[in-house]
Amino acid sequence: MAIHRSGESPSEKTQQQETFPWSQKFASRTVLILALMAGALTWAGCGGGSGGGVQANKAIPATNSSIIAIDCKRQRAYVPLAFLNDSLHGQVAVLDLSVDPNLGDPLVAVIDIGLIALPRASAVDIDSGIVLVLADEGSATGSMLLIDEDTFQITVVPFPAGSRPNGVSGVVVNEKDKTALVSMVDAPDCANGLGGCTGQALFDLGTNTFGPLTVTFFAIDNFGLTPRNDVTVGTSDDIQPEFFAPFINTPQTLCVLNDDSVFSLNGDPDGMGVDPTTQIWVVGDFESPVATIINLNRAEYSGVGTNDCALNEAGTQPNSVNLDIGVQNIGMPGVGVNPVTHEALLTAESSNQIALVKLPKTKIKQMTASKVSSIPSELPNDPVGDLFQAAEFPYGTAIDTCHNLGYVIDDFRTFIAEIDLAKLRKKPAAISTALPSGTCASAATTFQCDNGEGVRFFPLPTPGGLSASGTNSGLSALFFNENGSLESRKAAKRRR
Repeated sequence: MAIHRSGESPSEKTQQQETFPWSQKFASRTVLILALMAGALTWAGCGGGSGGGVQANKAIPATNSSIIAIDCKRQRAYVPLAFLNDSLHGQVAVLDLSVDPNLGDPLVAVIDIGLIALPRASAVDIDSGIVLVLADEGSATGSMLLIDEDTFQITVVPFPAGSRPNGVSGVVVNEKDKTALVSMVDAPDCANGLGGCTGQALFDLGTNTFGPLTVTFFAIDNFGLTPRNDVTVGTSDDIQPEFFAPFINTPQTLCVLNDDSVFSLNGDPDGMGVDPTTQIWVVGDFESPVATIINLNRAEYSGVGTNDCALNEAGTQPNSVNLDIGVQNIGMPGVGVNPVTHEALLTAESSNQIALVKLPKTKIKQMTASKVSSIPSELPNDPVGDLFQAAEFPYGTAIDTCHNLGYVIDDFRTFIAEIDLAKLRKKPAAISTALPSGTCASAATTFQCDNGEGVRFFPLPTPGGLSASGTNSGLSALFFNENGSLESRKAAKRRR
């Protein structure tokens, strides 16, 4: 493994459940107490120096799959790069989010993963300081990469035989039982027939082993996970507007979720996020600016262990509502949820528009329109003056729960935008304030990184630029132009 640090040369440096009327409790983060005087206490949040200010919120791993991973305790971002280096190895960029990109270079390192493979998606187990990266070797079984946040040393674990991550595969960490849920598709060496190596499997972070694959036959595009009971719901173009909701405990069963609000909207559901404290799920649509908010509190499985397994909403059907986000855009598919503030960040399809959706703060029996609302806005042009277009299909939206910040990577993987969600809530119109003239970190830009109104941009290594240790973008493109290439699938979605 080779590590390229910014400013250095590469040489330098199981129990069956049929119902889940659960309650979710997040333990408070330990705070640092400073005795400034007798009886006087002051609170410090996880990390410091962030645009979101000082808070005392718990560092909670993402509950939705994403390209990027955010460790808000260490204030790090991990970004799989979409091109290979001179050794034809994949790379992962590491950013220090505590660095003001107007004043310094936030790039900590570019990690050579040591494999002829593209990193597809990432997640982080914040407690242990281990980053999980899915590596796609294209022609064979893929790999799980476990990267130590302190040393950047990598442990490589093979995927289940015949499976690989593709461009929309993802991983979500369950901090409760130290597992991760991983989605995958057939590799060319799959011996189980078409679709027989496609689905989801649990990865045990204690033993570094995969459990059995729950076969879905069709690829999952994006999914969420509730940590307390391993309930997962995922979108798939092949079965939409139905959802996959596999029962991933014993007995593993392929189940589905049908929601009447989703069916009536028929907006090509794509992004999926969940507030695990309330069991409220947020669905972002590729072809509609309307989001569906689904209440799965007190929901039940039926038919576990059979071919007719379903996850059924409680209450009056549908226990969901369609919410007009209030933007003038084709779709708002990207979703990230902050379970501390009970809000969701939605990002646009081929646009710079964003929205903050306010969700119920406690569990509810029945979802109604009065329980949710939206605050729309838009991001300014990026530091080179281009329209910011959020990543889509695959999606790259994540939340910093420590500082109430949203992060989204652009579709060209040149910048990550940081959004102060408190400012978005209070002064949404100011979010779109244009960047002032100047330069941004080490990039040759026309504008600065920070608009001073709640948005900062972090430059990423790009082919032939910044601190990437060489590229082979031609070969990289071959990895992305897989069967039914992501670009052609995205274009087909837009032609519907």
